[in-house]
Amino acid sequence: MTRFRAAVENDIPRLADIAAMAFLENPLFLYLFGGTANLVKKGSAYFSFVFRGGFRNGYITVAGDPACGFIISVPHSAKLYSLRTELGAGAARLPFTCGPAVIARSLRFERILTALRRQYLPPEHLYVYLLGVLPGFRKQGIGAALLGKAATSALEKGFPVALETMTPELAAYYRKRGFTSTGSRHFPEADLELFGMVKESGSGVNV
Repeated sequence: MTRFRAAVENDIPRLADIAAMAFLENPLFLYLFGGTANLVKKGSAYFSFVFRGGFRNGYITVAGDPACGFIISVPHSAKLYSLRTELGAGAARLPFTCGPAVIARSLRFERILTALRRQYLPPEHLYVYLLGVLPGFRKQGIGAALLGKAATSALEKGFPVALETMTPELAAYYRKRGFTSTGSRHFPEADLELFGMVKESGSGVNV
């Protein structure tokens, strides 16, 4: 049986590696890093800053021992992660590990994402920033369990749960779990369609 626990800061290197491997074939991250060369190394450096932002602004739940998956969730009262805020909080080394083009591409993507969030995010919500499971541990219910761990408390308190996804397949996955698509934006540089999805508190707590 998979164990779940709150992350601690010592988990960051492992979680960053998991994220890099989980999104190895993700079209957005292939765009951000300019192809597959040194993708895991670049991705690990990039995601280490993401997880540090998660500790400052939200909650991180870890699946497995050793860890095989994670979810970062952020309450509506917290400042959402953005690369701009991270650059001001110690991520200035990122161009040296990932390359300056990664920063430029990330900022272009953030403009599209910010427009989508303005369109679909409810005023009060729990925001699922990132959910990842290692490829070898998929189709075992770990992702759904992580989503449930993060979402149940918010739904029981009357807050909707919001997230974004970028493929029709993943949008269908979340619809099966009670989410509805309430906004979308096209990101032409990576030829991606971004979907903003919300699960309302009145739709039940099961995900």
